[in-house]
Amino acid sequence: MESIENKIDIESEKGDVWGNNVILDIQLVRHGKKASFNAARIENPDEVKKAASEFDLSSYDYVGVRTTPVERAVDTAQWAREGYKENPTVKNKEAVKVRIKKLSSGILSESGTVIKDILKDTENTKDLNLISPDIREKYKEAVLAAPDSDWEKENAGVNAFIEILESEIRSIPTALHELDSNQDFSEQALQEIEALKTKQLNSGGISILEVALRMGSHLEKYARLTQHLKNESKVFFYEVNHSGFIEPDLVYLLKEQIESNPVNPDGQTILEKIGGAFEPSEGVKISIKREQRDGSAMMIFEIRGKQYTLEVSGQTDKLTKSKRLLDAVGISEKILSQRHGEN
Repeated sequence: MESIENKIDIESEKGDVWGNNVILDIQLVRHGKKASFNAARIENPDEVKKAASEFDLSSYDYVGVRTTPVERAVDTAQWAREGYKENPTVKNKEAVKVRIKKLSSGILSESGTVIKDILKDTENTKDLNLISPDIREKYKEAVLAAPDSDWEKENAGVNAFIEILESEIRSIPTALHELDSNQDFSEQALQEIEALKTKQLNSGGISILEVALRMGSHLEKYARLTQHLKNESKVFFYEVNHSGFIEPDLVYLLKEQIESNPVNPDGQTILEKIGGAFEPSEGVKISIKREQRDGSAMMIFEIRGKQYTLEVSGQTDKLTKSKRLLDAVGISEKILSQRHGEN
């Protein structure tokens, strides 16, 4: 099971031994504490390691660590791995590996996906932020305008991203209606999509909607992975991501459920309804349960004491539709080529 995620894109053995009564639990967390806005490394590695070493993982057949390519996230992942390797409840400590997941956020690394290169000390940041400069400027403006506390500034920046996401969603109403109705995109829908893509290309970066769709597509791959796990198996992934990406993804996938059953009933904005931005090392538990290989999987999100559920059928569900919309609106490869001449 060491390279367990590699089974996603290949056909496993036929028969009745795969994909029945399996569980994949993902602890999707924000990276550890950082000393400054763009700090490369975390400042609480001992806390991350200790938490990982004490977490009860005795019920899992396999434990893995996954992360975005951003240095502070990889740093967090490496310290979590060290903790799991000292955890007496982990069954196969040597099999605990850190894997880079490029699709899971809106930031890549100029060092690619090789961990030792990402963690190599350099004077300059290795972050390769795909998000448009215009959107990042709106984030900074919101942070600067917020009251002078780290928590208020975090919330202001993340809320700006969510407001931008909602504005982008409003710009493609026909496309979203046809997507929800499982229709082919009409000329009007294609015009809306093209207008959004042109706007983002002209601004030199991807939209927050594309970030949310990238993460949704990433989760959909995990749902498909459960079809290739041995019957009755239970797998745990600790996955490191970023505040400002996790929250918009949850809003895109679960907005209606959150509004009807909020974490914070007194919240005015959707971010307030989920309790605000995630703090360092805080996260969401996502449990993917599949009873039958050829049936639907259930994806259960546990957010600060509340549960929200998505069915993943591989056909008409929210995550599968997210993949289709990402294929339509995604421009990340063009942005990479535009900036760096990559193909």
